[in-house]
Amino acid sequence: MLWLSLHFPHLALEIFARALSDPALPLLVSDSRGARQYVHARNRAEPRQA
Repeated sequence: MLWLSLHFPHLALEIFARALSDPALPLLVSDSRGARQYVHARNRAEPRQA
C-alpha cells in the first residue's frame, strides 16, 4: 500500500483570495472553538498609504 502526504499551508488563503478584487487587501482565515479564536492563515498585506 502506498501513501501520499500533501501539505498546502496557504490553501485557505488562495481559495478566498480569488474572490478579492484587490490582492493588497488584508485577508484572515480564522476559526472559533468555544470562547477561543484561532487564526489559521493570513496574508501579509501592507497598510495603504494615502
